Amino acid sequence: GGKWALWTGSLCIFLALACFFAYSWASLPPAPPWAQVTMGFIGGLALIGGGGFLRNRTKRYFSEGLSGAGLALCYLSLWAGSQHFAVLSHLQSFVGMALLTALGVGLALRYDAPSLSVLSTLGGFLTPVLLNNGGGSGSVAPFLTYVALLNAGILAVSLGKRWRSLIWLSFSCSLLLIGGWFTGVDIDAVRVTVLGFFTLYFLQYIAAATFYSLIRREETASEDLLLLFATTSLYALVGYRTASPLVGDIHSAFPLALAAFFGLLNLAITRIAPTNKSLRYSAGGLALFGITIAIPLQFQQSAFTIGWITEAAVLLFLAGQLDSPLLRRAGQIVWALTWFPLLRDFSDPHPGHLGIFSANALPVGVCVMTTSFIAWNARRFQGTPKKDEVEPLYAIYSVLGGAWWLAQEIYHYVESNHAGPSDNWAQGAYFLIGSVLAIYATGVFGIGIKLRHEVVRASALALTGTVALMAAFHLYANSFLPTAAKVAMHWPVSLLSYVCISFALIAMTVMLRSKHEALTPLEKECTNAWQSGTILFILWG
Repeated sequence: GGKWALWTGSLCIFLALACFFAYSWASLPPAPPWAQVTMGFIGGLALIGGGGFLRNRTKRYFSEGLSGAGLALCYLSLWAGSQHFAVLSHLQSFVGMALLTALGVGLALRYDAPSLSVLSTLGGFLTPVLLNNGGGSGSVAPFLTYVALLNAGILAVSLGKRWRSLIWLSFSCSLLLIGGWFTGVDIDAVRVTVLGFFTLYFLQYIAAATFYSLIRREETASEDLLLLFATTSLYALVGYRTASPLVGDIHSAFPLALAAFFGLLNLAITRIAPTNKSLRYSAGGLALFGITIAIPLQFQQSAFTIGWITEAAVLLFLAGQLDSPLLRRAGQIVWALTWFPLLRDFSDPHPGHLGIFSANALPVGVCVMTTSFIAWNARRFQGTPKKDEVEPLYAIYSVLGGAWWLAQEIYHYVESNHAGPSDNWAQGAYFLIGSVLAIYATGVFGIGIKLRHEVVRASALALTGTVALMAAFHLYANSFLPTAAKVAMHWPVSLLSYVCISFALIAMTVMLRSKHEALTPLEKECTNAWQSGTILFILWG
């Protein structure tokens, strides 16, 4: 309670001094602008000195609060000297604020005070904003160099003291500052320079996430692994957008370079710290991430879905290996986020070229296969403290997503090869889809029996039941058509569909009867109903 009260009081002191100076400047005989700025700066230095004097004479947080208020007042004075009174040049104010940042970091190290380091970090990143620095291509190199040096100092301090919150603060501030600057710059004029600095920032945060554990030859903490994945995801997105015009038609060059980097990092970890499995698995997973997004990018397709689902798989695999709730939650969030770009892929127009590498098919196929791996990996930890409570959703997604993928590809294939002036081809496509899905559901149900996975079995039963009901409806509707119309409606395909669905229903009935001991009580109660439905469908057909 005292600590929060002290920082609240420090803020009040800062505001009171600011109001006092503003009132005195407006009410008393006017002083030269340089004198007004000097008064504020002296007041800030006095508070910093007072905090240092009281360091060993009172509570730590009291001296830290005074020093923090003094730093804030000095920042305010430099800003006023440059922007309000114009007694300091832009360069003088910029250098002054940079020195203040260095002073704050030095005090934080000397006093072992993370609060001062946080304040200095905020002040350092606010300096370009307060001085309106960073617009236009002419100031690109100085601005980006300043951010790089600021990050280097802050990250070095954070690594030495293990202040992870400060690393994340620096990461967030860098993102906001450069994001705001990026919107007002002519990127085409400075593309190579910007890409070089983005790569430098990427390497800085990769170092912050990996160096400490590598040097000490210990397992990398979950918080550091999360920083590794966040940095890579952001760099993959921004770096690719920046580098695209530079690589011409080789659209996969950037993700392949990223994959090569993490492949080399994986080899280095194996040699330096072979027991650091968490970091080694992470580097290998990120190398796979680069390779998987290279394929759709080379075909000029969106790689968001594939990239995110791959990253989710790596995070969830690491969560199981390391028993890390933090990585598990991060993986679940990334997995859920893949739904948004996947829905966008669904809404895209039907591509001119077909097959599994089309813009509609590839993301769905990769998501289904990767989520199947996620479900299998999560299933291994069921009944243990490492269990993933979202595992049933992974299983449902895998089963129904695979069915959707098959149906989508069959429909597009029939449409492109058999579509004519009439709509009869669509009826044939639906019957063909029913045939394939019935066989697919039978195989999935068998897998569910073997793995003793009730959710997989329930999904397969629901899929087969839906297909059977739709087929029965179409067969009933077609029974009223004349013979010539039935021939035009692809009766051989409808017969094939009837045979396949009947086979699936019979096969599932046999498995329900023969594997009765592996079923849940609800499944045992529904076995007779399923058998009756199978007989009814066969007689109906």
